[in-house]
Amino acid sequence: MLKEKKKNEIKKENNKNRNIKTKDNNAYQKVLVINENSESEQEFHKLIICKKCEKPIKTERALKIDDFYFHTEHLKCTVCSRIITEEFIYFENHFWCKNCSKSARRICNDCNKKIESDTSLFADHKFYHDNHFLCSRCNGKIINSNEQQKEFGKMKINDSVLYLCYNCVQKISRNSCSRCGSLIQNDQHYVKSRKGIWHIGCFICSICEVSLLKFQSYCEYDGLLYCVQHIPKDVEIVSKENCDDDDDDDGDYDDSN
Repeated sequence: MLKEKKKNEIKKENNKNRNIKTKDNNAYQKVLVINENSESEQEFHKLIICKKCEKPIKTERALKIDDFYFHTEHLKCTVCSRIITEEFIYFENHFWCKNCSKSARRICNDCNKKIESDTSLFADHKFYHDNHFLCSRCNGKIINSNEQQKEFGKMKINDSVLYLCYNCVQKISRNSCSRCGSLIQNDQHYVKSRKGIWHIGCFICSICEVSLLKFQSYCEYDGLLYCVQHIPKDVEIVSKENCDDDDDDDGDYDDSN
């Protein structure tokens, strides 16, 4: 059975994860309006499905948020019911226009207490006190209230969600096993190739789970490993000479803070 690429998924969030200040804010998500005369004209030559009603969009205009499309009449503010065409937030499974979002009940997702201060953080569709949105790895602030936009990471482990600052995302992504997703410790043996790094026990075929250390060549495709007997069609075979083990200098990594 084909294994998942990673049991622990680390995902960098860009425009979707922004901090939002309650006053003088300009960090809301924005709606892209596309029409047949816009630069996105080519998008109308493919089938576009409305996220709200799940029906094709056949009109000359549509609203786009990230990778989702809406009929213009279906993207409405949950408070004032006006069509959202510019800035908004997505909170408690509802869309809020910029003006109405100021009246949203701001409860810190970390301490579950009401946010009384004039400034709050809005990240991953949740509100936080300014000093409560912390990195799960280094315990430092992920976002400061005076920053309009900053990237951060989200790690999913079973049903738990952990947030990471940008620096820790870089370290974990670089030093985590490409198969199981867990961090490779300094005292653990590992194999490193051009595209990934694996625990010795995780350097196995994704189909039959045989150790690839037994073979002189293998296949590395789309984040998964294959032995010579299970290589997908039209995929390059990689020689094990392109790999480094932990006895070489190239196999080391820096996990310093």
